Amino acid sequence: MGLCQTHGLLRSDWIERDFSSVQGVIKTLDYEIKNREGELFGTWSEYISSTIKAVNDRYAKQILLFLSREREKECTRKEISDHLEGQLSDSELEEKLHTLETGDLITQGSSNFRYRGIPDDILDLIFRSLYEEEIHQKRPNIAAELTAKVNALKK
Repeated sequence: MGLCQTHGLLRSDWIERDFSSVQGVIKTLDYEIKNREGELFGTWSEYISSTIKAVNDRYAKQILLFLSREREKECTRKEISDHLEGQLSDSELEEKLHTLETGDLITQGSSNFRYRGIPDDILDLIFRSLYEEEIHQKRPNIAAELTAKVNALKK
């Protein structure tokens, strides 16, 4: 996670903000991602909400969650359609992808048939904190994920 992706974290006005230890940074970032008063949450959730409202349905959220998780790779429309179990026609899927791309929540890949999530870990964490439980009936444990990422970096 690069500093440019977390600059809002540095502006945190959370009373318990702590940058003096790894655990303090994780706790502060967890707050900023999940709490509606957080700087990061406020910025990204507003951005996500305005685009999601344009398509306002479960499929757009599923597409964004899928591409966000797979943001390191380009996915074809067929892969996205298969992930949605073919629930959308090709034109419906293309329309939703176009809206998400126009809203800068996904990017066009190397062709008009390929898409990818934007390479921002913070967007992924905030989006999942907002919608993963709704989509997969599973609440993400952001603090545990952040701790695992830090531990992986230590190795």
